[in-house]
Amino acid sequence: MKVRLEQHKNIVFHDNNIDSEIIVANILGHNYFAVHGHLDGLGKVVQDLTMMTRCFPTAVFLGHFHRNYENEIHGVDIIMNGSFGGTDDYAKDHRLTSKAHQKLLWLDENGRKGTFYIKF
Repeated sequence: MKVRLEQHKNIVFHDNNIDSEIIVANILGHNYFAVHGHLDGLGKVVQDLTMMTRCFPTAVFLGHFHRNYENEIHGVDIIMNGSFGGTDDYAKDHRLTSKAHQKLLWLDENGRKGTFYIKF
């Protein structure tokens, strides 16, 4: 993608400095983490990533579990997105059926202002 879009000056690519599977992004003055989720436990993802990165997030985004889920740990939002394609063979084999959906987040200087659940 980087090669195909490099001529567009309004598109910026950021490198993952910590690990190729951990995104740390500062959006409007807040730190957000994103991971696939296959290496993370829901009960400790905030603590593990915070200690690894030495950075405190506003939210952690993840997928992998093929379901809609949100929680909060010590004031940090955990936001899990469902599967764009719904239930695939992997999900069925692991009994992770769900509706096909995605989430659109509205962020501002105060953090998350809203979440839109988009069902396909």
